[in-house]
Amino acid sequence: TEIESPPAPPLVMVDIKEKNQLSASSQVKNEWYEFGVDEKVCALLRKAEMEHYIPNFAFHQIEFDTLPCLTVDDLKDMNVNRVGHRRKLLSQFKGIEAA
Repeated sequence: TEIESPPAPPLVMVDIKEKNQLSASSQVKNEWYEFGVDEKVCALLRKAEMEHYIPNFAFHQIEFDTLPCLTVDDLKDMNVNRVGHRRKLLSQFKGIEAA
């Protein structure tokens, strides 16, 4: 008998802004990630200029409705390591009405 392989996860294109150290211009780097991702989560992260965390949120399968429930420890577990980033994100999440 032939073993069926599970379907491949969807690829997600993520635009990540990179600041050039030598000039004030920023470049956009496109990367593909093999994770399902909630587009509302992506939009919120882009609005907060934290789009580099999209792969973290996608990997941990964070959905938009669960954002207000996230804690500092959750963000640490997701490798959001900078305190300022965690506080900024939690502040953004508080503004979301829980479903």
